Amino acid sequence: MSNKKRFSHRRISPILSLLMDRFNHDEIRGAQETVTTALLNRTLSAIISGFPPRIYAIERPDGVWDLLSGQAFLSAVYQYFTDQVAAPTTSDEHLSAFHGKRFSELHASDKRTLLNTAVELFYCDAPHKDDVQAMAFRAAIRDSQLLNQ
Repeated sequence: MSNKKRFSHRRISPILSLLMDRFNHDEIRGAQETVTTALLNRTLSAIISGFPPRIYAIERPDGVWDLLSGQAFLSAVYQYFTDQVAAPTTSDEHLSAFHGKRFSELHASDKRTLLNTAVELFYCDAPHKDDVQAMAFRAAIRDSQLLNQ
C-alpha cells in the first residue's frame, strides 16, 4: 500500500497560442530570459516533431500560473513568437523552413503549425507556494523526471 498523499490536479492540452496570450497578460510566471541557439533549435524540433515537453505549474488564487517545469521551452517559444530571436540555421531537414527566419517571416502555414501545437500542462491549485499540496506536486514531478531519464 502506498503512503503517497493524493492531491488534486488538472491536465489540460492548451495550444501554444493560448499560452502565449497568457504570457502577454502576465498570467504565466517563472520563464527564463536567456534563450540560446541550442535551446531554440531543440524547442522548434520538439514542436515540429510533435513532442513538446510536459509543463507543470501551480495556479495561484489570482489565476496566475507559476511554472515548475517547462520554463526554458516556453521562454524559447515566447521569444521566437515575438520576433526577439531568429531560428538558428541547422542541418536538420525538418527545420529547413525555419532556417534563419523570425516568426513573422514564416509562411502562414508554418505559423499555424507552431501556434496550433498542443502541449500537456498539469497544474494544481495552491493558496501559497509552500502549501503541502504544492510540495506534493513538486515531488511527483521530480519522481516522474527521474523515471524518464
